[in-house]
Amino acid sequence: MIRREAARAGCGVLVLFQVALVMWPGAMLVPPAGAGTPPGEDLEAAARLPAEGHAAVAREAYAEAEPLLRGALARVERALGPDDVRLIGPLADLADLYFGERRYAEAASLYQRWIAIAGPAPEADDPALLVPVSALAQLYREQGQLSDAATYYRRLVAIFTRLMGPEDIHVAFGLVNLADVYAADGRDPEAEPLYRRAIAIVEQLAP
Repeated sequence: MIRREAARAGCGVLVLFQVALVMWPGAMLVPPAGAGTPPGEDLEAAARLPAEGHAAVAREAYAEAEPLLRGALARVERALGPDDVRLIGPLADLADLYFGERRYAEAASLYQRWIAIAGPAPEADDPALLVPVSALAQLYREQGQLSDAATYYRRLVAIFTRLMGPEDIHVAFGLVNLADVYAADGRDPEAEPLYRRAIAIVEQLAP
């Protein structure tokens, strides 16, 4: 019953990483202050390959896209090392391709690497973390790995709370997703207060 009330209140399941991209379009890649693009053939080639890969994805030519996106990642890594923040762009491209192909284990590895580069500390609230944290939550949920999904939805709620405040609509969306995972896992006593909190946020924001 409380779940239906939350849905009627307008805070049903939402793919939150799409919201993150709309709200923070720079979240995919936030270079450190003063960082420029070093010269070199690897980086020049890497700058071309993603566009070619994206064009292949648009044509649904995924087998063609993968080596292009893998090549871009390899070239940037060779030029900058394994931990440079500018790896996030090519990591994201390849992770999203794998996610779209339901190659979840490979996608998860890349999203986790993205988090390790962008903000590994559990308390990190950088907007650059919204996309990979959201993607991992959805990825694990789709596979039925509900405990792992809940871990990432909890982190997502925490990030939105720190960035936007505890009464923001995106916090409500995250709470409903977390509650849905708890409910699906038979953890109704934990789910119900989250639904109620989400409803309270939506009602408070209603005109």
